[in-house]
Amino acid sequence: MDDRVMEYPGQMHAPYVMLATPTTAFIAAATTWPPHHVHPKRRLAVNETGPQPLQIDWVDGYSIGTTINISIMLAKFDSSNGTTKGLSTNEAEPWQAAILAYKSWLSPHLAPPAQPPSMLQSEGMMAMGLMNSPGFNLTQIDAQWRQWKDVLNRVQFWGQMSNYAGPARLAKPPLKPGEQVGCCLLEQPLHPRYLDNCTAGSVWTPGSQCLPDWARMVAASGGEVGYYTRMGDNGFLGNATWLESWLAGMARSGGNAQYVDTFARVYNGRPADVLALIADGTPPADVIVEGWNDLYPFAGLLSGYHHGYDWCNASNTTLIYDMDPFGTRQTGTFIKMVRLLMGDAIGYFGYEDGEHMFYGPTHDHFSERQTFLLGLKHDAGYGISDFLRVIKQLRDGLDWWNRGFQYRDTIGIDNPQPELIDVRRHDDRAGKTVLLVDNYRNLTGLTVTFGGVARSVSASMISAIEIG
Repeated sequence: MDDRVMEYPGQMHAPYVMLATPTTAFIAAATTWPPHHVHPKRRLAVNETGPQPLQIDWVDGYSIGTTINISIMLAKFDSSNGTTKGLSTNEAEPWQAAILAYKSWLSPHLAPPAQPPSMLQSEGMMAMGLMNSPGFNLTQIDAQWRQWKDVLNRVQFWGQMSNYAGPARLAKPPLKPGEQVGCCLLEQPLHPRYLDNCTAGSVWTPGSQCLPDWARMVAASGGEVGYYTRMGDNGFLGNATWLESWLAGMARSGGNAQYVDTFARVYNGRPADVLALIADGTPPADVIVEGWNDLYPFAGLLSGYHHGYDWCNASNTTLIYDMDPFGTRQTGTFIKMVRLLMGDAIGYFGYEDGEHMFYGPTHDHFSERQTFLLGLKHDAGYGISDFLRVIKQLRDGLDWWNRGFQYRDTIGIDNPQPELIDVRRHDDRAGKTVLLVDNYRNLTGLTVTFGGVARSVSASMISAIEIG
């Protein structure tokens, strides 16, 4: 028996376990609010084809008389009429129906997701690892920001507490004896190499190497600058003042929208207590957190979900079109499940957490194309190209960020050639549907059917089909 234990809230984005086939999905979910700390278990009987057990362990520590709830949801596809039993939306795959059934229970409990205006209107962020450069050159960073600020209005720094993390002999200034380096050190102050010529009240001018002055300049011009932060050794509830202190320090250093590492991928403490702190403003609404979890309101960095986090394995090819979590190629991942559950919450995808292996023109813009299809914002790293401007132009023509689109995956779409094109559905708050199409081979003569109507697919690499 292969007994793999997941943790919610933590590396598991929702408190459920699901089994699915092309015709049936069976989901067991911990439907208790406030949510509880649970361990969904995927118990797989190796080399057996019989019934597979589902298990969820409640681990909060309950006294006698405490009520806990578990919901069993069954979605069964009827091939005779193309509908899924128990779901009003036609032509959903069983796993999609199961996710939407859980979502219908969850939604009334949640506060609206955080959507700060400056974050909502931007196409994404430039991710910069300061620890990856032997010397600090703010002139180069400023030039890159000015080149891309019309697309990527946010600069997100990693490693602002560190000197160069490569070969020590190249570090400028030289490393001190025993000096630690890395992207994610638990050191709140900025490293001295980013504070050259910083004085009280100073204003950034071209050529200056004072990072806080530059960050304040970007913020004053309407941009966003985020620094790296994370919880201390005692976790979030164990020492919330640590994170509050770090966030405040980065704000004093010019950051106006920080990043909180690991927040939605680890257990932060009793969920009700965590939600109470969030309601009081810790972390603030404008942060991006690593990962995404169904009870947190923050924008999430989803990079990494496509290629194998949480015991999935889809990292061997950039030509994955069968990305369903229960697909026939067994290359499916959590990314589509997470996005379907997210609704209109803001997410970032593209480069971090291993996605660089699929990023940029040398990889046919695979990561960028997934960002487009999923309706996410760019997590753009090394290798930024004008393909991002192509995506922006298409989205601007749709007034994308003002329409409150909800990701609906492939529900209702009949795509006869999924090995050639990828098509995803998005519904705006007015109920209008847009199909996003990835035709990266620029093929001609293809069609996709929605609502019983065959619709021509553009030969452009990416395109949109507005319904109605």
